[in-house]
Amino acid sequence: MRANFGMPPEERDEMLAKLGTELRDELRSLQTQSRITVATHGGKFHVDEVTATAVLDRVYGNQGIELNVIRTRDPLALAEADIVYDVGWLYDHERRRYDHHQPDEALKRENGLTRSALGLIWLHYGIAYCEGNERAAAQVDNILVRGIDARDNAELRMPEDPETPDYGISQVIEQLNPILSRGETYDGQFKKAVGRVAEILSRLYDKVLVDLETEDAVIAARLASDDPRYAVMDHQVTPPDSLAKIEGLEYLVFPEHTNDTWQVYTIRTPENPFISKQPFPEAWAGREGSELAEFTGVKDAIFCHKKRFLTVAKSKKGALALLAQALEQSERSDG
Repeated sequence: MRANFGMPPEERDEMLAKLGTELRDELRSLQTQSRITVATHGGKFHVDEVTATAVLDRVYGNQGIELNVIRTRDPLALAEADIVYDVGWLYDHERRRYDHHQPDEALKRENGLTRSALGLIWLHYGIAYCEGNERAAAQVDNILVRGIDARDNAELRMPEDPETPDYGISQVIEQLNPILSRGETYDGQFKKAVGRVAEILSRLYDKVLVDLETEDAVIAARLASDDPRYAVMDHQVTPPDSLAKIEGLEYLVFPEHTNDTWQVYTIRTPENPFISKQPFPEAWAGREGSELAEFTGVKDAIFCHKKRFLTVAKSKKGALALLAQALEQSERSDG
């Protein structure tokens, strides 16, 4: 497999400096190699080893090292491979063996969830994938890796609505397994699956970096705010779910350039991303245009979502006027 994430030497050295000593030394020692062999099982593939392959392809590709991916259960071939994952009945990081099918307490996360092959690879290579950014690696783990671990190990909790179809990245990748009657092969389709998930994972990492930048910017704006219950941004943002953990933050104000408006967005609770800490007044729900403007007294009020998590005004002044009313209601309800 040809790595697609080559990195200039100066950027490579900067990234390596951010990594833990063990992995940094390993990657530096491999810079004299142009190719390593990694092995996983053959036959039907699953999202954990497919995604693990994409992770390794990027990590080693950043060092200019090509992955020779073999898919087999042959013991001799596995023994000769530099890295083996999702097969081999052994988890031993020092030997670069990452199977999760055997009984082993070392496979468990702190919450008791068993790591899949991806979970093990991410545990040891996730920070390198994220170029030394530990916060980003933790976010990707929380958003993507943990769920794949749970599904692959049959530890997925029942959804609140058992009738809701469960269709996510695991099903998307497993659908790429070959249709044998059409002449497709497991190895050929595996390469397609790795390419597909590599794009998804890379995009997720980019998105996590932006979310972390937004979180930091919101924290800074809140420090400059007259009231810790809200923050006003000078640029458009997409509020990340992580804002929920900021204690006391209830509202975020920011411009929305597509429609040339200003939005006031409620911060959700840490427990439920569909519940606002302080929703807008119930009487505003679903009102728009002149009806909302007349009701609130804010002349350029445009809209309040029926679920009361978003209200919009034409100007910053109007948005802040709506915010002031929401804060006043919040004080009354708290009192």
